[in-house]
Amino acid sequence: MTANIKTTDGQAFAAYARKGAWHILGQVFQDTTLSAEKVLDLAHLSGWNVEKYPLFAPVEGDGFKLDLSVPDRFGTVMTDPVSGEKRVLGDVGSRYVPIQNEEHADFLNLVVDESGGYFETAGALGRGNRVFVSIRIPEGITVGGKEGDQIDLYIGALNAHDASMPFTMVTTPIRWECQNMINFSLRRAANKFTVRHTGSGLKGQAAEARRALDLVFAYQEAFQEEANRLIDTTMTEMQFMDLIAEAYGPKEDSGLAAQTRAEERVGQMATLFTEAGTNANIRDTAWAGFNAITEYFDWFSATRSEDPETTRAIKSLDGEWATSAFNLVNEFTLA
Repeated sequence: MTANIKTTDGQAFAAYARKGAWHILGQVFQDTTLSAEKVLDLAHLSGWNVEKYPLFAPVEGDGFKLDLSVPDRFGTVMTDPVSGEKRVLGDVGSRYVPIQNEEHADFLNLVVDESGGYFETAGALGRGNRVFVSIRIPEGITVGGKEGDQIDLYIGALNAHDASMPFTMVTTPIRWECQNMINFSLRRAANKFTVRHTGSGLKGQAAEARRALDLVFAYQEAFQEEANRLIDTTMTEMQFMDLIAEAYGPKEDSGLAAQTRAEERVGQMATLFTEAGTNANIRDTAWAGFNAITEYFDWFSATRSEDPETTRAIKSLDGEWATSAFNLVNEFTLA
C-alpha cells in the first residue's frame, strides 16, 4: 500500500490528532495536550526494546551444516507490542547504536516544551524500520497579511532502526500521514537536524533541541518570505491562462480525446483561479495561481481509477504536482 503504514494482526501502527489520515489507518485522538509517551502508546510504538543480534550465514555441504558468523554485521530486532513476537527491522554495522522510540519521545517532549506545540501524528513505516512523529507549531504562517492565506507548519522527526538514515528532524508545511508525505518533506526541507546512531544518541540533547528549534524559526521566516513574494506578484487572469495553456493545455500532436481533456483541465484551473473560495483573499496573485493548479490536481483531476478520490490523494502526496506548480509560478515571478 502506498501509505506504507506498518500493521500487525489488523492493528495499524499510527495515531493522528483531531482527524484521521487519508488512508483511514490508525487511531485518532482529540486531546492535544498528550505527552509523546502517550502518543507512542496509541500508535503501538512503545516497548519495542530494539536490540542488536549477530548475523549468521547458513552454509550446507556434503554431510555438514554450519552457521557462519557475518563479520561486523548485526540485525536489529524489535518486540512487536501487538503480537509479542520478535521481528527483524534491519541490517546494521558494529558501530550502530539503537535509538529507542522512547528516547525519540523524550527528545520531542523537549521540543514541544520549547515551541509550545503539540503532537500531531505518529506511526511506523514498512516493517517498523522507520518511525515518525510530527509536532504542530502553534503559530503557522499567514501569507499576505492578517486576512491572508493560513498555512500550518509542523516539526517532523524520523528515526530509522535499519541504519538507512540518521535520526532526522525537519520543518515542513505538510502533515505527515504516510511514506510519500515524509519523502516529499525530506526532499523539500530547507533545514535538517540530524543525530547519528552512534555514541550517546539523543540522551542529554536539550541544547540540541533548542538548536533545532532555531532552524525551525529560520525556516518559518524563509518560507513566509518566499510565499509573500508570490502573493506580492500580480498575476492577471490572462497571464495565468497563458501560463497554464503552455504547461497543461492541448498539444498539436495529441489525439482528439487528449486535446479535449487538456482543454477541460485548463478551463477548470482558470475557474479555480477566478472563482474558488480558497483564493478569495489572494485573487490575481502568483500565490493564487499556485493554489489553483495544486487544488485542481488534488481535487478535480480526472483518473481512470474506480476510486478517483483516493487515486488523486495518492498521486498528490509524492509532491510532483506541487513541486512542478511552484516551479512554474516561481519562473513567472522571476521573469
